[in-house]
Amino acid sequence: MGLVHGDIKPANLMIKEDADEFRLSLVDFGLASSLEEGLAQKPAGTPNYMAPEVLLGEPAKPASDLYSAAVCIYEMITKKLPLRQDAENTLLYTILQNDPTPVSKHRRIPKMLDTVLGKALSLDVADRYLTAYEFYEALEQAWESGYRLSTKNSILLIACPMIFLICLGLWPLVRNHLQEHQDLQQAQDLLQQKQYAECREILFAMEGHWQEVRVLLWQSLWAEFLSLLNKDQDMQVFFDAPIWKKSELSLLKSNLKFYYVSHQIGQYCLNAEYDKAIECCDRFVGTKGQMQILQNQKKRLEFRKQQKP
Repeated sequence: MGLVHGDIKPANLMIKEDADEFRLSLVDFGLASSLEEGLAQKPAGTPNYMAPEVLLGEPAKPASDLYSAAVCIYEMITKKLPLRQDAENTLLYTILQNDPTPVSKHRRIPKMLDTVLGKALSLDVADRYLTAYEFYEALEQAWESGYRLSTKNSILLIACPMIFLICLGLWPLVRNHLQEHQDLQQAQDLLQQKQYAECREILFAMEGHWQEVRVLLWQSLWAEFLSLLNKDQDMQVFFDAPIWKKSELSLLKSNLKFYYVSHQIGQYCLNAEYDKAIECCDRFVGTKGQMQILQNQKKRLEFRKQQKP
């Protein structure tokens, strides 16, 4: 209907009985905006149900609403959230570092739901369902499939094709796959050891397998970014690195820069250094929505500066 709700969560989903049928209603459009207005709106919502791009500072989009809907459906089925903030890490850090636990790990349900909800909860907007109707059809098909392999049949299903392929002389393909798996494992180990550059060097060598390495690449960049938050000179070197020339990383770079500038402004405000905070607002160049947020912040800073004793 041309609206972005911006706060889809269980508290805003109301179920009532109507003529012996249950109807689901979406309520509370207090954060809603039209598609035209949406890009200028300040990001808001309920953190555990917000899409990663909204947590990174982007305004909510239709794809963000679909992500929130997928979180609700996951919770309806499992009574658990796919990912949530813990005592040690922010929710955004948790989302970038971990994949949601497959639904079938929580209860016995059609196996196809793992695939559908995994796609709907993808970190990258481009990998999710494009429309609510497409998501609905995939859910309906998965729920009605009722197909779940036993452990014995699963082993047979995996083993027989492997034996067949080896017999046909396709061992080189299997060997390459094993090598790719080893490379990914090595990259993950380097990430745990905080050797970010070495981790990315391995990932770049696997550039032909972008889908597999993208999440790990984002995790390495996010982890290194966090380690440099209070090191301005090192952070500048980080943002000037050749890696950011890749078009696939342009949105992530913009959001991380916005996050960094917001962090700097917060630090300056703690020390009542409002001139420096205002300078950060003026110097930042990013998306229209991000720049609008900082201009609003600048007005508040100028007012606080005037009130400063």
